[in-house]
Amino acid sequence: MSDDRIRGTIAYQIYSDTLFGNYSQATPPIRVIVENGHVTLAGVTDTQGERLKAESIARSVPGVFKVDNLLRLTSEIRRD
Repeated sequence: MSDDRIRGTIAYQIYSDTLFGNYSQATPPIRVIVENGHVTLAGVTDTQGERLKAESIARSVPGVFKVDNLLRLTSEIRRD
């Protein structure tokens, strides 16, 4: 599967999951970066559960070889 297709599949699955219903309008949004099957998730989530769910979704997509979860929690951002 091509990187563009992997990126599109992951983004679709994340944003169509009810857990992430309010994230399509979030600033910053969850970003999905794919390079040769290596996925990087970046952005902010409200909870650790959402952070882990996004990673789980990315790992389940065919063609993904590695996932770097750089998502930060809203509470972490507020401390910076």
